[in-house]
Amino acid sequence: MKRFLWILLAIVLLAGCSKKQPATEQTEPTSVTIAPTEPGLYVPGSDLEKQTAGAVRSYSLEEGEWFGLSTVGEKLLVIGNGEMLLLTGEQGWTTVAEINGLSENTEMDTYTTGVGYYDPNTRTVTVLDAELQLVTQKVLPEDIEGAPVISMIRNEAYYFNGTEIRAMELTPGASRSRLLRQQNSMEALLPDDYFDGNVLSCRVKDAAGEIRTEYFSSETGQTYSQDQGIDKMQTYKDQYFIDRLDIHAQQLIFGTRSGEKQSFLLQPAENTLLVPVLEMNGVVSGRDTEKGLDLSFYDLKTGKRTAQVVLPATKNVKAIHGNGAYIWILAREGDKQTLLRWDIAKSAIADETVYIGPFYTPDNPDEKGLKECVKLANTYESTYRVRMHIGTNAMKTTGDYKVVAEHQPQNIRAALESVKPVLEKLKPVFASYAGKGKAINLCFVRSIEGGEAWVRFQHNKTWWFLISAKADLTDAIISGMTLPIESHVIGNSRDYEFDRWNPLNPAEFVYANVADVEPNPKYLQGDTRAFVDAEAMTSISEDRRSIIYNAMLTDNAELFQAPTMQAKLHRICIGIREACGLQKSEKTYLWEQYLKTSLAYVKE
Repeated sequence: MKRFLWILLAIVLLAGCSKKQPATEQTEPTSVTIAPTEPGLYVPGSDLEKQTAGAVRSYSLEEGEWFGLSTVGEKLLVIGNGEMLLLTGEQGWTTVAEINGLSENTEMDTYTTGVGYYDPNTRTVTVLDAELQLVTQKVLPEDIEGAPVISMIRNEAYYFNGTEIRAMELTPGASRSRLLRQQNSMEALLPDDYFDGNVLSCRVKDAAGEIRTEYFSSETGQTYSQDQGIDKMQTYKDQYFIDRLDIHAQQLIFGTRSGEKQSFLLQPAENTLLVPVLEMNGVVSGRDTEKGLDLSFYDLKTGKRTAQVVLPATKNVKAIHGNGAYIWILAREGDKQTLLRWDIAKSAIADETVYIGPFYTPDNPDEKGLKECVKLANTYESTYRVRMHIGTNAMKTTGDYKVVAEHQPQNIRAALESVKPVLEKLKPVFASYAGKGKAINLCFVRSIEGGEAWVRFQHNKTWWFLISAKADLTDAIISGMTLPIESHVIGNSRDYEFDRWNPLNPAEFVYANVADVEPNPKYLQGDTRAFVDAEAMTSISEDRRSIIYNAMLTDNAELFQAPTMQAKLHRICIGIREACGLQKSEKTYLWEQYLKTSLAYVKE
């Protein structure tokens, strides 16, 4: 299996995320000392073995910090600070290699032929054979950013020198370094290779600032695909398991390179651990309970949970690794680290629940899930008096904008939950619109052409908002509603005439009515502040909308301390109350939070 769990359980960034390594003086390469073979680590008849009816064996580990598990051929490799243990038999007979500088941050790879690891202090890649004997040590020919990706199966190390991704042979005596691809725009490298070393990955930032992952051939450098959401990927031969964040939807996707994608339905948030074990075509989940660590094994072929065991004293799992026959667990029991071997065949269970399902795409959406979202949206409409459009319904009225429909029910549910507080606070405005036979329409879409977070337009004298699921939804609605609120007040309030606004400004002030204006500093600070910002000084409408927007945000009290700002805010709030029929409301509304004199109605 490629890589160690301690790498797979984190989003691993390289290259552009760290400073380029300075040129180093060549020193002695990392030393490797092989200790004599020692007796096995297996603890026969342990309490845990008895408690689990023989399903879990315990293996003792000497004091130290052990952090990783992998496989070298049929042998289990246990990795710790400064040493490796190679378990060679049922009783755990071991070969011990003491390695200077080996730590949890060491870039490493294993295969049936042995182990390769990188020492950044000397820029050296060291290769050990299947018995942990030294094979060769290669010094990278130039300074690099981050660490190289080592592929033992291809016998190469891949590195980034700031402008190029290159490959260096690890064969003893070889000195060839070949160019894979120019990568001037690269921001970061993911230190991993996939599918038996044939695919590499790097992270790049495009002109719009979006981070994406590119997958390319380790032989030719040719790009295979791109993706913006993959956090982690594990592969074994032709299989893969991906943890992908699709906006709000956490997707666990698995399959083979030539086969159909499927989704694993158990979510990471529901478990302390969720680790794919592709050598056994399964997934291990773990939950901390009062009885101990509750482990389950799921068969990805059938989608069913086939084994379950409770480990009473086990805490702080550092690594889980499957070698085809057993699940190995590196954990802590009390104040000591221990190695556990779980035989899933001895803890089999019958659970008929299926935990896998189809992989949904824009062309193949989750229709059932979207129907449930429509029901939820309908409750919002009746509660907040605002029209909600999701899925394909959100595509029916888009003005001049091209949009992509949101097909993930989880993203829609998250969006609806996110906007609930601001809809509640704006409910009086929506109700007033609805009471006059008009409506505010919110269309939740996946994306808007040009990367806009939200857009607003009028169609048939009705306001429409297109809101991307990626947007700050609260800010999108507050910002978007400033113009409808202003228009509604102007049309429905006698106290909001244009000629009653200019007298609120400084006597000598005149709106620029152009996009660029050189602001007078005294109008933007202290007791003489009369505007939110320079843009507010361009027109009456911009002035009022900036006040409406900022009055509804948190931590903006300082903006409204000056007398002129209080007068303007007071005029707007009176207008909103009159336009929405709130003159006798005893509430204080969101846009009134910074008024020094309350407008809440007081019964005589």
